[in-house]
Amino acid sequence: MRKNLPALLILVAVTSCISVVSPIGARADTAPMLKHQWIEELASEWGAVDQPQLAAAIQALRDGNPATAFDAASAFVKDHPDSTLGQELLGTSAFLQGRFPDAQQALMAAVKSDPKRAASYVLLGYIELKANTPKQAEPLFRQALKQQPQLNFARRGLVLTLIRLSRWQEAATEAQECLKRSAGKDDEAAYLLASINHEAGHQAEAEQLLTDVLKRRPDFQEAELLQGMVKIDLQKYQEASTLLKDILTRDPKSPWARLGMAVIWRLDGDTIRARAELEQLVQERSDWSLAYFRLGETLLEQGEEALATDTFTQAISAASDPTSVKLRVASAWLRAGQPERAIDQARRLAQEMPGTLLSIHTLLSQAYRAQGRLDLAEVELQALIGANPKNLSWVMQLGQLYLEQQRPREALTQFKKAAELDHTSLEPLIAQVEAQMALGDEKAALAAAQKVKTAEHNSPDGELFIGSVYDRLEKIKPAEERYREVLKRNPAHLGAKLALARLLIKTHRTPQALELLHEMQQSHSDSTAVLLEVAKVFEWAERFSEAETLYRQVLERDRYQPIVLNNLAFVLSRDPSKLDEALLLAQRASRLVPTSSPVADTLGWICYLKGDLAKARALITNAVTLIGHDPQLHYHLGMINLKQGDIKSARIELMKALQSPTFPGAAEAKAVLDTLK
Repeated sequence: MRKNLPALLILVAVTSCISVVSPIGARADTAPMLKHQWIEELASEWGAVDQPQLAAAIQALRDGNPATAFDAASAFVKDHPDSTLGQELLGTSAFLQGRFPDAQQALMAAVKSDPKRAASYVLLGYIELKANTPKQAEPLFRQALKQQPQLNFARRGLVLTLIRLSRWQEAATEAQECLKRSAGKDDEAAYLLASINHEAGHQAEAEQLLTDVLKRRPDFQEAELLQGMVKIDLQKYQEASTLLKDILTRDPKSPWARLGMAVIWRLDGDTIRARAELEQLVQERSDWSLAYFRLGETLLEQGEEALATDTFTQAISAASDPTSVKLRVASAWLRAGQPERAIDQARRLAQEMPGTLLSIHTLLSQAYRAQGRLDLAEVELQALIGANPKNLSWVMQLGQLYLEQQRPREALTQFKKAAELDHTSLEPLIAQVEAQMALGDEKAALAAAQKVKTAEHNSPDGELFIGSVYDRLEKIKPAEERYREVLKRNPAHLGAKLALARLLIKTHRTPQALELLHEMQQSHSDSTAVLLEVAKVFEWAERFSEAETLYRQVLERDRYQPIVLNNLAFVLSRDPSKLDEALLLAQRASRLVPTSSPVADTLGWICYLKGDLAKARALITNAVTLIGHDPQLHYHLGMINLKQGDIKSARIELMKALQSPTFPGAAEAKAVLDTLK
């Protein structure tokens, strides 16, 4: 049975519509300014106007006719050069037409006449952003907010400025303040906060913000495009593809939709098409950092490392924030299976930009883990925790690392710290169960499981968790009692049905289990999630034909699920006539989750079956490095060693596989080992 796959973090950028740099440094675009929204904000500052020409200028701005507004304001200022409002309206209309020198001159005249003109300071700030001088923009936005704290147009400008200055947390705080002041209805602020969350890797939060925005403004194309990118990061590739294709239908020339689709094509294995589109994009927009970066990723997948390196250099050169792009490039090398390159770049970046140390420590901890250097990964995680002792994620990661190092007592200490940091999170409590089981303390493990049940308010899910712990402890009777108790309380509980089916198979009551599985399959034929879980149980029970049928059904509905691609590839690999299809599926899964050990194992084993022993050994050795002890990995590596004539190493790996009492392939491994004596 294949293991669940970790989430894939694909770093992508967001879009914009005026020429201020976007949150993650793509010089070609910026965050949007919804004209109607900010013009209305300024109009509330202008108030009622007696002069007909100025009133006409304001109305023209509201109607979206900046040229008409410019003519009216210009005529008025010609006769009244000292009019503060006249100069401000002249500057606003010039700004909207892209006549920035004229706008700056008029707006400077307005603030010289009245130093409290918040609107003029705001537009001067946006002009500085246009000129790529965020340090000059910041005091202008802050001056505007000093005069008018309620002016969200100014605060959004400050958010953009702070993003450009890589002061992400401050930017998030200001964006949240915008939302607070607008009762959650400032769409631009929500978009900017979603961009920040997206860049920080908080994709679920970004998706929810964008969903809310698009409910209110379905025509907000920038938010729609960002939603497509976020869905890619959330591995919702089918949804992302549908969304981006819909945008391209409406706007075939949309560079951001084309960029997103190029990512989808690459993940789908069509690197030739992806490369052609990305090369066209960088020709059209030679200053677009993200397009160069995505092209570099594609070239890496095609094995053109030298060309990819040059392209990454262009991405860095084109970026307004080279630091974030350098980090992104280092991550790309890590995903490409070259942690040493990632480590080298991260270390150099730490010397160049000490202000990025937290991001660098995070990257280094991942890279060291990929190399199997868990001691160094531990040092990086401890550095992160030292910088922020209350970060739940890092404390949990350190605990998990200790478990991998077979240091369960230290892991337990970390998990208890995590529980103190967040009394509402179940994750630290569940992890404590794992640590107690690793310590061999069944009583303590069950006591910890009871805490999970209590935290779940004694719900059916809590009861199910207790049953799963008994199940893992091979206490069959109390496990089955818990599963049946859940079904007594909730006969439709899918988790309990799946767990009971597994237990029935394990205790050689296969006909009862199959009856339960077939009932679930028929009653939930419209649910992809249920079919996937049923397929996993069929595979676990070695009912490969039923598993294959269900995996194919799921794949027909969503061709971008890595766990389905991986599991189906493994099932097909058992049939020599289906090895070619299995290889293609495993390769697709690997593109979607390039650092996944289960996928590397499946792909490596298929390479072994096809006779590509060098690649098979490299893939599975890397998987062993990432996971640590796993009987199936050791069995596969042993078989590869045997095929290569390394009898001694083969014997060692097969013996490691047999150390696990629950290894389903134990009989095969023992039979092979017996031939080596």
